[in-house]
Amino acid sequence: MLKEATIEDKTTFAVALTKDPSGMKYVAFYTDVEAWEKRDADKNSTYTFYTGDNENQVAGFIATQRLSNSGDLVLEYYISPEHRGNQYGKKVLKELISRLRSLGKARMLFAYVDPENKASAKALDGAGFLFQGRSGDWELYSYMVQ
Repeated sequence: MLKEATIEDKTTFAVALTKDPSGMKYVAFYTDVEAWEKRDADKNSTYTFYTGDNENQVAGFIATQRLSNSGDLVLEYYISPEHRGNQYGKKVLKELISRLRSLGKARMLFAYVDPENKASAKALDGAGFLFQGRSGDWELYSYMVQ
């Protein structure tokens, strides 16, 4: 279900995001493909995910950013509007956790969620993340990978 995002994948999502106001609210950074590529080159990763085994049906992306050299990662993800409501969030979060665990590349995962984004909070809960409280305007969730 996950594969490393190509420049073509990122370009496709950048265009799609500009047409999705709810996506722009949370992940507008990803409309700048050049900045996205530069960030990924600095020990960060972006994966695209698919509907089942069909690589022609891209459903969204999930990206991680390393917090210094601590082994902690912050994640962000986006699900295309036509694929929302199908539990892809929970599925892709679980797959990412499994991948990170097998690679030994992370200690903790963190996610910041808008309190109004109930679907994202539900996906994180379903994947085993723990609600840690508020951090400014956001709700903070964490997951111990190792």
